[in-house]
Amino acid sequence: LQCLTSSSPPSMIQQAQDALLKWEADHTDDYVVVLLQLMGVSSDEANSTASNETATLRLVAILSLKAAIVRKWKDRGRGKGVGGTPTSLLSEDAKILVRQLILSLVLTGR
Repeated sequence: LQCLTSSSPPSMIQQAQDALLKWEADHTDDYVVVLLQLMGVSSDEANSTASNETATLRLVAILSLKAAIVRKWKDRGRGKGVGGTPTSLLSEDAKILVRQLILSLVLTGR
């Protein structure tokens, strides 16, 4: 995610995006849990540069989580992924965790 938050060369950004999509496809539940953890990160540091970097990383995690949920929450009739292999969807346990953590973030800010 760091490559996506900084002014990295386009080839490095593409490699980072490809790696994230592969992780999402291979380890869907773990990927979503890590993004949820990054969403909850806040910076209490006085250093504005570190605070801006943390906010940017958090925003990238939120946007990545949103995209993953759209793709992995339920089968939208597509059935099979790239190359005819079945797509891996979020498990019910992961969905419950997503609901709980997002609700907690909304209600308490943590």
